[in-house]
Amino acid sequence: MDSNEIKRHAILFNRSRNNLLIVVAFTTINLFLFISGSEFWLLFSAIIPRLILDATVFSPDEAVWLVGIILAFGVAFLYCLCWLMAKRQRAWILVALILFSIDATAYLFLQAAFIMAGMLEVLAIVVIAIYAWIMYYLITGTIAWSKLRHATPQGIDAALREEAATSASFEAQKALKNLKPDENKDEDEN
Repeated sequence: MDSNEIKRHAILFNRSRNNLLIVVAFTTINLFLFISGSEFWLLFSAIIPRLILDATVFSPDEAVWLVGIILAFGVAFLYCLCWLMAKRQRAWILVALILFSIDATAYLFLQAAFIMAGMLEVLAIVVIAIYAWIMYYLITGTIAWSKLRHATPQGIDAALREEAATSASFEAQKALKNLKPDENKDEDEN
């Protein structure tokens, strides 16, 4: 793998993590908004935590409501964990892809139920497009992780030196600095 390919995959991987961070942030904000009683909902967030809260909010038992809050924040924490861990062990981006695929499937089933009831909204189409956007970046991040597994530490060092010498792209420099040659060796052993 040449240094240009390494740079390209490092950039794709970083973009994937950045989109995952948006999902984490917006999902967490949405949970706090929901708990505070707000009807406002940010896009670019996961739906399963909201479904958990919706399922428990009308319970007369406060313990059920508390369990719902804990579970909803637990799902958001799983996404956050994937984002944090993917910095050092890039395979976590695959875990995020699997989790978000489950979330997207849940949203599509929910929308299918609304369509069958004759309640399709324009906003649903926008949200589906956003889900596709996030899935695209998680898939490209997973592919980039797979390709970077085959990069040698020497190849990563060469790409980093070449990018530092040309200083062509701040994004490429940042992405390459996140690649540690020793990490590739550890990931290949796992």
